[in-house]
Amino acid sequence: MNAMIILNTLMPGQVVLEYSYLLSAIMFVIGLKLESNPATARKGNFWAASGMILPMITTLLLNKDAAGEGISLANAAAVILIIAAGAVVWNRNGPKSKNDGHATNGILF
Repeated sequence: MNAMIILNTLMPGQVVLEYSYLLSAIMFVIGLKLESNPATARKGNFWAASGMILPMITTLLLNKDAAGEGISLANAAAVILIIAAGAVVWNRNGPKSKNDGHATNGILF
């Protein structure tokens, strides 16, 4: 009963946002499971990465503050620019061999 009251007070965009968070968590867990097998590791990376990017996109598009305003265009552009810069750094300094893919590779230190 309480869930229906909460669901009715949410705006349609917020409901989609909440479901996208749930879907992204499920996708991330599926990706982790697929990564446990070398034969399906690439597919697992895709599922996990998709599970991470989905809430970022839906938050940028659908999130509203208490006044009902969305994320400003300047903030959205800053987030996209930082993600692009991280991708450039990773592609330039990324793993050079199979054994060089540890977690800190590609970070600027």
